[in-house]
Amino acid sequence: MNKFNLGDIVYFIANGYHIREAAVIRNGSGFCTIKLNDNETPAGTRVRESKLFQTK
Repeated sequence: MNKFNLGDIVYFIANGYHIREAAVIRNGSGFCTIKLNDNETPAGTRVRESKLFQTK
């Protein structure tokens, strides 16, 4: 069972202290592919579900 659904807005901690907002674009097998909402890069990043949070 997946913790997050496609299109969900999630938050994660980057570099140990920056809170970044992202959208889930793919999920499965305990991992989520997310796209950052800051428009700096068009690429996605694959992270474990345990590193993502639903609230800031």
